[in-house]
Amino acid sequence: MPKQQFSFEYLAEIAAKFLGLWPESAERYGKGAINDSFRVVVGNKSYLLQRVNDQYFPEPLKLLENFSAIASCRGQALGLSAIGLKNGNVLWYRDESGAYWRLYDFFDHSYSCQSIENIYQAYEIAKAYGQYLALLSKLPLEALNVVVPDFHNTLWRYQQLILARQQDRFSRVADCAKEIEFIKSRLEEIAEFSALVDSGKIPSRLTHNDTGIDNVLLDKSTGAAVAVIDLDTTMPGYSLWDFGDMFRSALGVEFDERPGPIECFSALLSGYLAGTGQLLLPEEVENFALAGRIISLELGIRYLTDYLSGDAVFCYSNGASLLRARKSLLRYKIMSHHADQFRVAVDKAIAVYCA
Repeated sequence: MPKQQFSFEYLAEIAAKFLGLWPESAERYGKGAINDSFRVVVGNKSYLLQRVNDQYFPEPLKLLENFSAIASCRGQALGLSAIGLKNGNVLWYRDESGAYWRLYDFFDHSYSCQSIENIYQAYEIAKAYGQYLALLSKLPLEALNVVVPDFHNTLWRYQQLILARQQDRFSRVADCAKEIEFIKSRLEEIAEFSALVDSGKIPSRLTHNDTGIDNVLLDKSTGAAVAVIDLDTTMPGYSLWDFGDMFRSALGVEFDERPGPIECFSALLSGYLAGTGQLLLPEEVENFALAGRIISLELGIRYLTDYLSGDAVFCYSNGASLLRARKSLLRYKIMSHHADQFRVAVDKAIAVYCA
């Protein structure tokens, strides 16, 4: 399904609700697959205008409540500043179709990574996510709404995949039969991970839950992290989910890609622990590499399910969701191949972290 299209006049009118000024330009921004984002320019200043996908977030007002709570503990650290409507202190505008819009200050001198080019990038991104986790620890778990139930419930995601395979509404099962069988062969590992997070040994925390490397903005001059963005999925979860998704996103899949798997993992681990301070338990850290494998499987499952369902969620075309699923499963295989080396890095880190 294609992204919804909006005219400049329509976007400008909405931006003016917040700014009281008519923008010079408004262009689609970023590659986000869920919400619609636009860079709006007024004078010499840029803003990020965003339309919330209410099919993915059926209760968008819960996002507003969460954002207010997050802002209360985060202050100006690692975040975009939301701008209220010109005629009141409301952070959202609801258009005639019922869709919710919001506006943020834009970091003009920043960029987000689509791939990791060096270990400093990996370290800074991981440190920012670790700091975000530490900031959220100031809030009680019940302070935030669950906005996407079962977001990282990998077993439930697997059940959705099997249902989509059975229905095969778009006659695509034959295209990905090998991938589905591979995932089925890893079901025991998925179940063991689910049992681990449900056992009580891993503490529940308020987590970002969508820690792709492109959700941290880096300063163009210094390379330092300046903001953690796309906070809509912030809700109760586990540090394993956040580190696992970050690791999955950062890991290159090309044979000669640098940094390699061990360098990448070590930089992420060092940065994340530096950001969290002494917050984490050894039981969390020692399962970070496993979490990377499971989240890689999970994202592969999500892409396959979406492919079999006609690309209803991610809105990709020309089989891109299937290609992304294959890349996610390749990341799982790379992580499995280097599992022993990751264990050595984790043991060294724990010895220092818990000293």
